[in-house]
Amino acid sequence: MELVQYIDNRGDLRCSFGCLESLHIWGLPNLEGFSRHETGNEMFPCLSSLYVTNCPKLRLPKLGSVKSLRVYGVSQQLLESISNLCGLTELHMSRCDLTSLPQNMLHNLTTLQKLTINRFEKIQELPSDFLNGLIALQSLQIWNCPELKCLPEGMFEHCSLRRVVIGNCPALEEGFPSGPNQLISLQHLSIASQRLPVLPEGLQHLSSLEYLEISYISELASLPDWLGNLTTLKELKIIECPDLECLPMSMQRLTNLKTLSIQRCPKLEQRCEKEIGEDWHKISHIPHLDIRR
Repeated sequence: MELVQYIDNRGDLRCSFGCLESLHIWGLPNLEGFSRHETGNEMFPCLSSLYVTNCPKLRLPKLGSVKSLRVYGVSQQLLESISNLCGLTELHMSRCDLTSLPQNMLHNLTTLQKLTINRFEKIQELPSDFLNGLIALQSLQIWNCPELKCLPEGMFEHCSLRRVVIGNCPALEEGFPSGPNQLISLQHLSIASQRLPVLPEGLQHLSSLEYLEISYISELASLPDWLGNLTTLKELKIIECPDLECLPMSMQRLTNLKTLSIQRCPKLEQRCEKEIGEDWHKISHIPHLDIRR
């Protein structure tokens, strides 16, 4: 199977997969395409889920019916052909050794709702037009990109994101939302395993934020007073921030906050001890408290 270049080498399998809805292609190092002669739409008219693992030479044909694409082992050829899947709603890409990504690689994905990037270990920056045109995008996750230093300026403008998760990107210091016109629809934000001595000031402008999780940030020593500006916040989680010493007085302004969870933050746990902790009066109005080691 390692020598296979095309699923349909002779062009005589037209519509032979007419009912197939899910396809997993795995470990074909020389696979270049689905067919020498026919388009993917003709071969797989009902295909909705496509999984590609370790096929470094594969270029995707036009597959308008595919809604979900998961790729493990991302190549330049594949990235340049992703826009052929113009009906995608979910895209998950994992393990990429490229140092840069092609411009306009997502420009045709106007129906994309969920985008996950994981283990792009050599990428230092994303293309300037990375999210341009993704008018339906609601969820963005970026995981395990150790060399990623910044996100493009204005990356979060003109998009309808509701959920953003950024985890284990320790070099990332710039690119978080910095103005009142960015991420105005964002409801869920999770920041994990970052080198952040302070939270980015731009977060105070997230006027629709309902869920905030801050986890595994060893350098974070305090929370800013502007945290109290997040008046729509309903749930706040603080997990394993060992140097975090106290909560800001502005916590009392978070009148919509229903749940506060503090886990493995030894200095903070002591100050939040019920009725006797120094910070207890700042959080006593919150209905559901989960403070534990």
